[in-house]
This record gives sequence, C-alpha cells and structure tokens, in this order.
Amino acid sequence: MRGLIAPIVALTFIVLAAAAAPSAAPMGNETINYSYDARGRLTNVSHSGSVNNNLQANYTYDKAENRVTVAR
Repeated sequence: MRGLIAPIVALTFIVLAAAAAPSAAPMGNETINYSYDARGRLTNVSHSGSVNNNLQANYTYDKAENRVTVAR
C-alpha cells in the first residue's frame, strides 16, 4: 500500500495542473498594410480585420520631405 501512494499523488497533481492551465481564446485578427511612395516615405496605413476594421491613415509630405499631414 505504501508504494502505491506516491504514484496516486503524482497522478492527482498532473490532472489538477492540466485542469488549471489557462487557455486563451484569440481576441481577433487584423491585417495591416503599409504603402510607400517612390522615395520610400510612408503614405498610407490601412487596417482590416475584426479589431480595427477599415481604420486608415494617409500621410503627405512637403518638398523638404517633412511629413505635413496625417489624415485618419
């Protein structure tokens, strides 16, 4: 009987540990697309999916390549 107690305790611990393991459901999915102009400057960021669907930002630059506007 004494030799049987340790395996039962170990098995009980494994079962309880597996039952307590957290499981996370995915919160959603999202795709982000980045667009650049011929000079390599970011011009558009668009989001699609269940998190930030249809969120967009457009960027414009002046002649000195400074970003002057961000439209969302």
